[in-house]
Amino acid sequence: MANDYSLLKNPATRGVVKTFVKNLPDRIEAIKNEALCENREGVKNAAHELKGTAANFGYFDIAEKAGILESQALSLSQEELYLSVTKISYLSDRASIQADMF
Repeated sequence: MANDYSLLKNPATRGVVKTFVKNLPDRIEAIKNEALCENREGVKNAAHELKGTAANFGYFDIAEKAGILESQALSLSQEELYLSVTKISYLSDRASIQADMF
C-alpha cells in the first residue's frame, strides 16, 4: 500500500507529521526493548499503537508491518520478531529521509 504524503505536503500539518517521524526511532526502540525482555504483550501493545498512529499520518507501509507484528507477536520466534522489528526500522529510516524532502 502506498503512503499518503498529503499531510506532509500541507504546511498546516507538516510540523506534526515531522514530529511523528522524528519520534519513530524512539517508538521502535521501545518495541525492541520489549522484545529483548521477551515481553510479547508489550511488543503487541506497542506495535498496535504504532500501527494506528502511522496510519493516521499516512504511513501505511509502517502501519501494515506494525499490524503484522501486532497480530503475530505472541507466536513469532525471537529471530522472526527481531526481523519484523528490523523491517519497521528500515521503513522508519525511509520515512525520515522522505520527510526531510519537504
